[in-house]
Amino acid sequence: MEKWILRLRNSRPLDLGFVSYSSIAKLDPHRKIRTGVIEAILADCKEPDDVVELARVRVAQSKRALITRVSEKHLEVLRASVWRR
Repeated sequence: MEKWILRLRNSRPLDLGFVSYSSIAKLDPHRKIRTGVIEAILADCKEPDDVVELARVRVAQSKRALITRVSEKHLEVLRASVWRR
């Protein structure tokens, strides 16, 4: 198990297809294992709908999403969209 964790910590992020999906992000699902901290979604350089989609993916993968630099517009769209489904 320790060898696997070390190997995973030193591996490159997996390409989950988000670059080709919307050209906005490449998510790193193993960051928590390598660093002890979940990956943050930087909102200020993304459209609100893109932030919502990334948040949904993160929540589906890890049951949580950390979103930083959120504007009022991002917050409005997140509140209206993320939990509605």
